[in-house]
Amino acid sequence: MGIRTLNNYLKTYRKRSRLTQKEVAFLLGHRNGTVVGIHETGRRLPHPKNIIAYEAIYAMPARILFAGAYEEVAKDMRKRARKLLRRLTEEPLSSFTIRKIDFLKLLLAEEAIENMSAE
Repeated sequence: MGIRTLNNYLKTYRKRSRLTQKEVAFLLGHRNGTVVGIHETGRRLPHPKNIIAYEAIYAMPARILFAGAYEEVAKDMRKRARKLLRRLTEEPLSSFTIRKIDFLKLLLAEEAIENMSAE
């Protein structure tokens, strides 16, 4: 049984920085800490502008700050990538289609590498 990934690690990094929710909210351009609490509990994903601001505040990529959300979104995207790959291989193979297929295979190979390193 593996370690459960949290939806996000905003609270962890905020606590490490010794900042309050109100102080982080100020850095994000908000008036009070309510929005930070909503983000930290995962009730709502932040606006992309705030995601970038969280990256800047904590000097951590969004992929790490929002690890659980990232994994969920990436898993769904890869599922669609496999479906698209199957659909493309049923089409006549032009050089354009072959490039798309190669790209999707590379994308899915990266998933396999990530899964191997997680074991």
